[in-house]
Amino acid sequence: MLIHQSENSVGENSYKVTKYKNKSWYYHYHANPELIYIHKGELIIRTPGKVENMQQGDFCLFLSGQPHSIESVGETEFHICIFADSFVKEFTKRIKGKVGEKSVFSLSKEKEEYIKNLILMYPYPDILAIKSMLYGVCSEYMASTGFIDAEDKCIQMETEILKFIDENFHRDVSLKDISESLGYEYHYLSRRFNKGFNMNFKNFLNQFRYRKAKVMLLSGNRVMADVAKKSGFQSVRNFNKVFKELSGYGPREFLKSESVFFEGSDNIRRYYD
Repeated sequence: MLIHQSENSVGENSYKVTKYKNKSWYYHYHANPELIYIHKGELIIRTPGKVENMQQGDFCLFLSGQPHSIESVGETEFHICIFADSFVKEFTKRIKGKVGEKSVFSLSKEKEEYIKNLILMYPYPDILAIKSMLYGVCSEYMASTGFIDAEDKCIQMETEILKFIDENFHRDVSLKDISESLGYEYHYLSRRFNKGFNMNFKNFLNQFRYRKAKVMLLSGNRVMADVAKKSGFQSVRNFNKVFKELSGYGPREFLKSESVFFEGSDNIRRYYD
């Protein structure tokens, strides 16, 4: 099923800021809102039905329970702030049952510097400064985007598709299987998929399986036939071909060139949760 990051679904007063380099996460969700500020490079942000690019100086806000993924492009540096809804109760009340039409936005240079300095401050600022910063961000976010009903049919459909793929990527699966399982007409689903995910189903599934295989390799599984099978590729040959197309390396070359780092370190290279 769609990954639930339980570590980011905790506490009425939880507030956590972490700096990352070249880090990526596949589709997941959590109960706490998430704020991103990017210092360097480019991030590709995906939510159901939307693909956005973050550039240096941009902010991004994910609402509670909103499925999303984050992909680093090249060398990146960014901060992620996870906070409880209770810090911005008025904002939470106003947008209840809604989701923003976009997640990425920018601020004036003066506001960017003020908020950036609070985000980077350690130890954390006092509770009033935190709330002031978060309300300022939420206000700018509301002014930058429109809102739609979170129960919108297309958003539900794309979330259902993601869950189905995450549960079935290891076997031979097609868009027709998804349409039959979820009860959507095939041609309608195909059009919605291409528009919502900005690519066709085959490419999306190959990228999904590639990222799953990458996690297995970095986690210590070095048996290529086993990794290929568990990540859903029908043969080692196809696994090697797709892996090289997407990474520039074959799986064994990738392992020789890649060092494994730990989450939260300033030395993290690209890794997919």
